Amino acid sequence: MKLTKVLFAALLSAGLAGGALASGHKAEDEKPPVSNISYVALTPEIVTNYNYTGNRVGYVRVKVEIMTENPADKDVVTLHAPMLRDIVITTLLEKDFQTISTREGQAQIISDCKSRMEKFFQETEGRRLIQEVLFTNYVYQ
Repeated sequence: MKLTKVLFAALLSAGLAGGALASGHKAEDEKPPVSNISYVALTPEIVTNYNYTGNRVGYVRVKVEIMTENPADKDVVTLHAPMLRDIVITTLLEKDFQTISTREGQAQIISDCKSRMEKFFQETEGRRLIQEVLFTNYVYQ
């Protein structure tokens, strides 16, 4: 019985090693690629009103994450977080209910925020810092 276990273990390990050699990779070389992407949350969530028709006021609550291509840029984005929050608020204030309430409108808002943030970073830092603007929570009334 003990010989069977040893033989089985030897065959199993030979099969695994043979598979790794046949594929051209060593087992210890198989590590997942390291990502350089970092996220910065604009905290707290943004709550503001938007342009609603008639005598009613509409409100929107948004949680915003900024994706950077380089982890070192995370500190620069954090430093400018108040201005980035202002960009999001200003963009939302300009929109109406039709834009706020549709998926296409939400995509347009995100696109507008991203382009304004890119312009801001180009003017202040002289380079592109953000890869994407994400709305991870979006509630409107």
